[in-house]
This record gives sequence, structure tokens and C-alpha cells, in this order.
Amino acid sequence: MYLALQPIGALFFPPHLRLTEFLIHVHVTTLTLIFVCWLKGEPPRWRWGR
Repeated sequence: MYLALQPIGALFFPPHLRLTEFLIHVHVTTLTLIFVCWLKGEPPRWRWGR
């Protein structure tokens, strides 16, 4: 979904015309991806030693 939203965002917010809106789109989708990975992924844990 993330990879599909990036080119769609470039269509709606052409970077050469609306750079600020495009960067906001990229940041929002990236933060959403990180949040979903944090929610759905396995909890981080120390893997060395005990």
C-alpha cells in the first residue's frame, strides 16, 4: 500500500509544482507505515546473551 501511495501522491502533488504538499504526503505516509509496523510487528528485544 505504501509503495502504491507514493506515485499516486506524485500525481496529485507534482513535486516540481507543489513541493511542500508532496513532502507532507511523503512524511504522513511514511509515519503511518512506521506506526503500523510498530503496532503489528514483534516487540523488540535484546538478542545477545541471555
